[in-house]
Amino acid sequence: MTGYVVRKAKELGVPVPVTEVYRMAKGVEYAAKAKRAGP
Repeated sequence: MTGYVVRKAKELGVPVPVTEVYRMAKGVEYAAKAKRAGP
């Protein structure tokens, strides 16, 4: 997902700050962990 977003942004010529990508990746990772853990 993140790689796709970055690729699309580069295609469109949008600057992609590394911090944004890193934060997004961490958020996805965190969400996946939370989902796996369950309520």
